[in-house]
Amino acid sequence: MSADLDLQNKMDYEQQCLDSGIHITAIKALVEHMGYKLLNVSPRLTENADWVGIDVYFTLINPKTHKAKTFDADIKFRDGSDYGDVLFNWIRRSNKPGWAHRDAKKVNDVVLYIVRSTRKIMMIPRKDMHNAFDYLNRKPLIKSGDQSNVMMSYEECRKHFPNFVGPVIF
Repeated sequence: MSADLDLQNKMDYEQQCLDSGIHITAIKALVEHMGYKLLNVSPRLTENADWVGIDVYFTLINPKTHKAKTFDADIKFRDGSDYGDVLFNWIRRSNKPGWAHRDAKKVNDVVLYIVRSTRKIMMIPRKDMHNAFDYLNRKPLIKSGDQSNVMMSYEECRKHFPNFVGPVIF
């Protein structure tokens, strides 16, 4: 399978997941777990937004202060077994940086990592990934298809990403 076809298959899979609406249920549970209310979830406005790491926007409101905040989110879906970890795509095809790498082109606020088989969602702020870049860069790479990943347990994520939320069951 060519890298372009593999990328297209991944993009099609992600779009099918988004079309199913599973992310809305997951985001609602995540936001409520954090003590907020979900106001809305909106799709990315342009196709170019996907290349800068934005799949959706979601707005939450603090029920006590009534202040709202909108986040740009990159959503990563994972099927199969839940091993209690998050796989961060570090190097993608052609040895280019993956979505978890410190990449100035990626402008999203958070990455939402959804494990569909166990209906769990995690939120990782991009700023936390940037701050833990040296740690992530020292982790062994795990090959998967046309990319290499860095694996971190949920506990490791909590330790190295101070604003990590999850896993939350939805």
